[in-house]
Amino acid sequence: MATDLGVNVQWLAHQLTQPYTFGLFFEKIEQRQQQEGNWAQRWQKVEIRQAITELRLDLDRLHKKCDRVSQHIAVQSRVRYIRKGAMHCALTPSSKVYSMQR
Repeated sequence: MATDLGVNVQWLAHQLTQPYTFGLFFEKIEQRQQQEGNWAQRWQKVEIRQAITELRLDLDRLHKKCDRVSQHIAVQSRVRYIRKGAMHCALTPSSKVYSMQR
């Protein structure tokens, strides 16, 4: 987590033991990021129009990925429902099988 935030591991571990509110904790992280300079090196400044365009492209990719995952989950749910129904039909008397098929 410290690497993702661009701060020293020991510093972050110590800060996590302090009774800060989230807002204050976040401010301390931002201050430390500026002191260490890792965050600024990792994320170079770009023109706002370019940043917005890239953000829109990233969001579009994420939406498409979420749609694929949602479709996969829906298919898996239907398969489980069909299998459960098939098992139920196999275990019930034929008169109930007929009533389920209507």
